[in-house]
Amino acid sequence: MVVIQRRVLLILAAMIFAFALGWFSRSTFENTITGLTTGAVAEKPSENKGTVAVMPNEQKPSIEFVEIRVPDCNLCIDFETLKKQLKDMNIALKEKTLSYESADAKELIEKYKIKTVPTIILSGDTDKVDAFKNWAAFGRIEKDVLIFDNNVPVYYDLEKKRFVGSVTILELVDSTCQQCFEPLNSAAIMRLLYSIKVNAIRRVDINSSEGQELIKKHFIDFAPALIFSPELGDYNKELYNSLGSFSTDGSFVVREKMPPYKDLTTGEIRGTLGLIMLEASSCWACKDSKDLLAFLTNNLGLSFSEIRVYDISSADTNRLIEAYSIEYLPAAIIYGDTKSYALFREMWPKIGLVFKDGAHVLTAYPLLGNGYYYDVNAGKIISAQR
Repeated sequence: MVVIQRRVLLILAAMIFAFALGWFSRSTFENTITGLTTGAVAEKPSENKGTVAVMPNEQKPSIEFVEIRVPDCNLCIDFETLKKQLKDMNIALKEKTLSYESADAKELIEKYKIKTVPTIILSGDTDKVDAFKNWAAFGRIEKDVLIFDNNVPVYYDLEKKRFVGSVTILELVDSTCQQCFEPLNSAAIMRLLYSIKVNAIRRVDINSSEGQELIKKHFIDFAPALIFSPELGDYNKELYNSLGSFSTDGSFVVREKMPPYKDLTTGEIRGTLGLIMLEASSCWACKDSKDLLAFLTNNLGLSFSEIRVYDISSADTNRLIEAYSIEYLPAAIIYGDTKSYALFREMWPKIGLVFKDGAHVLTAYPLLGNGYYYDVNAGKIISAQR
């Protein structure tokens, strides 16, 4: 007989529901399950080593598993994995699936005062399954019937008659601005997208009638701009508060300007930058222009419309080294509308220099950390260690 200790079952139950809610990956779940069950299985003495006796069918706990679904909700929780794991725990399931709009489902919804769907209702030998002992962490228990309280987006709220947490995004763009930055690719927006459920993303041109209406309605003065549907408010405000504000219709407008962008008041493209990088290609182990570019884009949020790379062997490099008193390579010379980058304005005084001609000059040493750099004055490779 397969013997599963109560402690293991309690842990297993929590993991099953966490997996069903999408809190961790399938591989993590399966690997952990393997570890738990391996340590919890006791073999019945037998001449055939490795054979584990199976509990007879009449001894299996019998559970009626009623699932109330929301048709066509691809973002809603799916209980199929949960069903499989319960079967693997040697539980006999009697499955029944209902649409929340059906008469049978409405009867159960009213009987158990269910407020959100999809959900599940478990009945039968629930008292014989140790894994259900901590059901209070997932829902309610009414006369030996277990009801799952679904409060993790996306779900359908039966009282408000709307989907909670299903977000739609409008991307307001100027199709003529080829150099404009895609705000959906920014680190701040990507972090937000990771924490919410997006139903659809739609692009609207500022020159269309819909685009003009959105500009007036939400007082937008730049493009590209992002408008999130009111469902964003179903999530923790700390995820998005610093990015913008809610409009009167409940939509959330990202007010943070991410250059390059088009100023709709003046028609100018703001935040256009050029970049010149100097490197010593003869030093194969040294930090190079790729390392420096990654720092400028990822750490300072800069976007460049023009990039040039010069090697130390070129006359242009020697001229620039002399003009800006550059001592180490790789180095960067940035020019253009730097004032449009808030983080750049904050960080640059701590890491770089500004010259009279407006050029912003940065040497990678020792900013990029451990590694090798080229000392221009000494004409040799140096090592930086922190």
